[in-house]
Amino acid sequence: MKYLILDTETTGLHHQKDKAFAVSYCLRRSVSGIDLSEAPIFFLDFREESSQISNIELITRIIDQADLLIGHNLKFDLHQLIQAGVPWEVMKDKKFHCTQIAEACLNEHQKSYSLDSLGHFYFNLPKIDIVSQIRDSFGKRMSKSKAMGMISEMPVPWVEKYCNRDVRITELLYKKQRDVIKDQPIFDLEMRVLPNLLEIERRGVVVDLEALEAAKAEYDTKIAELENKVEVNVSS
Repeated sequence: MKYLILDTETTGLHHQKDKAFAVSYCLRRSVSGIDLSEAPIFFLDFREESSQISNIELITRIIDQADLLIGHNLKFDLHQLIQAGVPWEVMKDKKFHCTQIAEACLNEHQKSYSLDSLGHFYFNLPKIDIVSQIRDSFGKRMSKSKAMGMISEMPVPWVEKYCNRDVRITELLYKKQRDVIKDQPIFDLEMRVLPNLLEIERRGVVVDLEALEAAKAEYDTKIAELENKVEVNVSS
């Protein structure tokens, strides 16, 4: 089996307005859960017009080779790759492993499921502090969200180092999770519905407005009847 660990850097957080401007990835081969080789982490930048199309075509071919796609908050990365120009048809029939969802299934009491927090907690390996680099480069204080909104303006070496570290932490999480997650059927369900949720988020769902209004009227009446019986305002 070939599995692909990936992480995108994006122009923002909106899944239909923003897009990936860079991706780091690592393609591995395994048999029965045993990794056959150690492959390096590669970085592709989509910002230069001269290489944008070729790099998007390259990551598309790499994705096409993989049986399993792995990422932390994977659905977000898939959205952003689609926005950048990677065809959904190449990705939609793959197997998926989101390390963020897997961690939530395995440890519901974890304080945070962020990649930075889990990297600290399990491996003493935090994310690269690119926020401080961005603040220093502009010579002023700014919120984390504002700083991250400027990441697409940062030099290639900064973004590459930051993105590659994310792939490394994600890989360590996957290797920690892959055997024990087999005992969590809810995770299998989560991964099987992930592509369906992504498609719903991209195109929306058909809603019968007349039926919705009729249902609202019906349930408003039932709620009012229950409020009168128990003498409680359920909206309070």
